[in-house]
Amino acid sequence: MKVVRVTGVLIEDGHILLLDQDTDTGRSWSLPGGKAEEGEALGDALVREMREETGLEVQVGRLARAGFPGAGSYVGAKAAIGL
Repeated sequence: MKVVRVTGVLIEDGHILLLDQDTDTGRSWSLPGGKAEEGEALGDALVREMREETGLEVQVGRLARAGFPGAGSYVGAKAAIGL
């Protein structure tokens, strides 16, 4: 089974929301997100993850609704891209 992760960027009044998460990877600050459940739409997964991690009710923004035109994907270790 392929694992799909979603990550959200919440910008309000010129500030970006970061979560202070104590992980075993040596990093602590990250954008909210997590694993999409099997069969779950990506937008729904993002809304759910934002609610679970922050308690906020959010709406999917214009980039996600547009299907992320021109976006690429990354397959590999998160540590290789600084996560």
